[in-house]
Amino acid sequence: MDRSVDEASRPCRPSQLHVSPGTPAESTMWVSWATFGNCSSVVRWAPEEKALEYGPRAGGPGGRSYRITDAEFGAYESPYLHHVLLTQLGPGRTYFYKVGGCPAPSPGGSACKREDEVFSSVRRFTALPAGGTPHQRGESAAGAAGAVAGADAADDADAAEGGNSK
Repeated sequence: MDRSVDEASRPCRPSQLHVSPGTPAESTMWVSWATFGNCSSVVRWAPEEKALEYGPRAGGPGGRSYRITDAEFGAYESPYLHHVLLTQLGPGRTYFYKVGGCPAPSPGGSACKREDEVFSSVRRFTALPAGGTPHQRGESAAGAAGAVAGADAADDADAAEGGNSK
């Protein structure tokens, strides 16, 4: 795709969507994406897909948008990067979301209208369970896997002998 055509025709079309836990991990989630244009940062999210149009909106002035430039490497300019923190999530609960916004108004220009917003397709994520992941609780993932593998090996040995050593 020709980037210059896409920039001119749809500067706020979201791409490169990513979610990652915030702090505290079980009740927050960072949603990040890129756009070719300087656009507002909005996330619509809800526990049911059909509620997205009327559910909470996060972002707006609270969302962050920036661009990375580096003249040292041939005048590199990144796309605009957007980050919005969703809060008050239910631990282990699944949420539907879409990201987007509209072109940032020029000084003295009119504010973004709802009909001007451009959004991604609907996606979903599941908030981390209460207490976080085993890694966040200080448990070793390898140790947990080893314990399961050890239990399986003992079960296999018992089955081979036709007995039950438990």
